[in-house]
Amino acid sequence: MTKPITYLIRMLFFLGATAALGTYLLHVLRPIFDNNPGLNALILGVLGFGIVWNVLQVLRLSQE
Repeated sequence: MTKPITYLIRMLFFLGATAALGTYLLHVLRPIFDNNPGLNALILGVLGFGIVWNVLQVLRLSQE
């Protein structure tokens, strides 16, 4: 079996690149977010939960 740590590094690199792009486009995304902050906060919360869940699942693979 391949080492899951390599996939974890790829995941973290992609998350960092996505966060950098989001930070770069913040002036464009901010007015869009302000149109419906409740729904968008829920969407971002579920996204954050999914990211944490998947990272934890990959970390659990390394114990096997």
